[in-house]
Amino acid sequence: MADAIITELKNDHRVIVSLMEGVGASLKENQFSVVINDYKRIESVLVAHIKKEDQSLYPQLLSTAKEKNLLIVLSAIDMAIISMKVRG
Repeated sequence: MADAIITELKNDHRVIVSLMEGVGASLKENQFSVVINDYKRIESVLVAHIKKEDQSLYPQLLSTAKEKNLLIVLSAIDMAIISMKVRG
């Protein structure tokens, strides 16, 4: 299960990079409607990506860290959770 979510998240990263590269090319060619559509797609992919992290990745990391008593990982997860709450 963990491998599947990591593969999915890495794929999301590749999609975002590709879309950002497309935005750069479209800006150079003054294709602003394409840029707007690409940004909407990027937003959609990022929102889905964050949900995957929140619903699958972080709970799995937390569970494994507790199971193996990985204090540094637990601390990092706690700091990430605090950071997300501060940002809203």
